[in-house]
Amino acid sequence: MVWSLVTLFLQRARVLGLAMLLATPVFLCADVPYRVEFSGHVDVETMALLRSHSQLLSLCERSPETLTSLQRRARADIPNLIQALHSLGFYNADIELNVDTATTPATVHIHVETGCPFQLHRYRVLSASTLITAAEAIPTEKILEYGQLFLRQNFLSSYIKISCPAAEALEEERDSEYEEGDYCASNYLNLADVTEEFLGLQVGMTALPSAILKAEETLMQWINCQGYPLAEVVKREVIADQTECTVTVNLYVKTGPLAYLAEPNVSGNRDVCNCYIERKIGWCEGDLYTPETIACTFDKLERTGLFRSINIELGSELNEDGLLPVDVLLSEGRHRTIGLGISYSTEFGAGFIGEWEHRNIRGMGETLSAQAEVLQRFQSGEITYRKPDCFWEGTDWLLGFEGDREITESFHERSLTATSRLYRRLSSCLQGWAGLAVMYTHSTDSDNDKYFLLGKIPLQLRYSSANNLLDPCYGTAMNLKFTPTAPLWFPSDFYYPIRYDGAVYVPVWSSCSWILAGKLSLASIMGASRLDIPPPERLYAGSPNTLRGYPYLSVSPINEETGKPEGGRSLLVVSMESRHRITETWGFVSFWEIGNVYRTSVPKIKAKQLQSAGFGLRYYTPVGPLRLDIAFPLDRRKVTKRKSDGKTKTKTIDGPVQFYFSIGQTY
Repeated sequence: MVWSLVTLFLQRARVLGLAMLLATPVFLCADVPYRVEFSGHVDVETMALLRSHSQLLSLCERSPETLTSLQRRARADIPNLIQALHSLGFYNADIELNVDTATTPATVHIHVETGCPFQLHRYRVLSASTLITAAEAIPTEKILEYGQLFLRQNFLSSYIKISCPAAEALEEERDSEYEEGDYCASNYLNLADVTEEFLGLQVGMTALPSAILKAEETLMQWINCQGYPLAEVVKREVIADQTECTVTVNLYVKTGPLAYLAEPNVSGNRDVCNCYIERKIGWCEGDLYTPETIACTFDKLERTGLFRSINIELGSELNEDGLLPVDVLLSEGRHRTIGLGISYSTEFGAGFIGEWEHRNIRGMGETLSAQAEVLQRFQSGEITYRKPDCFWEGTDWLLGFEGDREITESFHERSLTATSRLYRRLSSCLQGWAGLAVMYTHSTDSDNDKYFLLGKIPLQLRYSSANNLLDPCYGTAMNLKFTPTAPLWFPSDFYYPIRYDGAVYVPVWSSCSWILAGKLSLASIMGASRLDIPPPERLYAGSPNTLRGYPYLSVSPINEETGKPEGGRSLLVVSMESRHRITETWGFVSFWEIGNVYRTSVPKIKAKQLQSAGFGLRYYTPVGPLRLDIAFPLDRRKVTKRKSDGKTKTKTIDGPVQFYFSIGQTY
């Protein structure tokens, strides 16, 4: 009987124990929701910085499983908050945590005492030879090992020392060893003249880590520009006086010797000749090192378009000849390009576009390219040869042959043009062209149907400070063309076409999501009368880039007998555009344009001006935005054409809307 009772008790105990074991994980896994409250005398900006650095707040939606986990998370948040306060110069800040579980949810109280911000007492740049370890002069117990001083995403490897008599004695000893104006025998560069003001600091300012690191960066850039690329910071000390709330920075610098460049060691080129690369090197053996020399060489190599990657590496020490080794590591890209595409426009109809280019003929960076565009109402073909560094370094010679056939409402044209030009980049923003050209053109269905043989002197200047060619956000762009032209067959007067196009881009917001753009186009043909100028050489407006909304090349003086545009001798068009980037890939624009083409060689401001307006969509791609514009003419024109029987007929020459599709912004 007793045995039966014991057995029954054990069975029930096992069942109860199993139930408790199964219930225990459910109890242990119950989440502990919480909220965070900050307190203390803290201004709004500092409080916002603390909240942005708080791990408790960022993980608030992910409640810990236990109270112990919450306490561990709260303690782990203290270094984050301390680092945030140090970035503002509060090096004596104090954080107190208290987890209140009596409330629902639990409350984590964070009390912040920032203390006073530390001010910069002194920033000294010392030679590495004067370096005396702190352990030799300051008792170990008086040094607060601080490890890493946090600054956003940077870390300043340093320590903060508490002011003590031994430290003051060390300062006096160092001052006596490093007198103002003294040169260090191992550095060859006088660092005594480097002051706080020179580094962008001021005594008494808040000792922000960002300012300390920025001053060090400024110093190293200055030393590098003096011809010392091997300079390095051996040690930095950030000494904090907890009593006076001041910071003293001692920066120990080893500048190394003055560097003179050795002959570069070029590697990685396969199809590009060494002699061509040597033309792009900006120094000779024995020249003094400057960072501008290295940057100029990099830019010259990059502008060739022949290399996928370019690395210019300086040696870590001088060679046996006392020169600084330089390695130029190149990786060639593809030198041939071929492209095919199809296109359609309401003006020219359907067609295709093809191009081919070889950018390294004979291994000397010479370029041979061919383009062809075949549409229903327009056909064009061009072959161009480009020889870099011809005659002078940085001057390219371009030889081109072009043939065109175009059908417009004003004329039908067939032309052949041969051009020889010199191109030179005058500065980082300014480019220039000058050359000679011969053009043969035949015009029909116009007011002057005949053959023309023209000699030209094309001159061009282009300035651009815009940040991007296809999608500029800020800057300006200007293009000036002057082409004196002389008829070679039929004796007539010379004429002198000149055209200016200028654009400006102003970002309304710093993110460049809203940009205001404006363009001015001004042109004039001086010299010969209008009839002596071939119809294709006259001025017209109405295109995807000039006075949108009107049919292609239809804006010009209208012939009263034929009702056709006959071309003008001056042009003035103003365009305004508002560009909005809605998302990373989509944008919206609205625009307004006004202008006209005139019979006289000087634009008539008081004459009738044609206006247009519209909107468009932009789809942003890595190569540039795809553009779709819808433009409406606001001054639709009517012409009266006189028939052979003497009767007149009035018609509207402007449609209600025009569509444009292409790559890149309008200007």
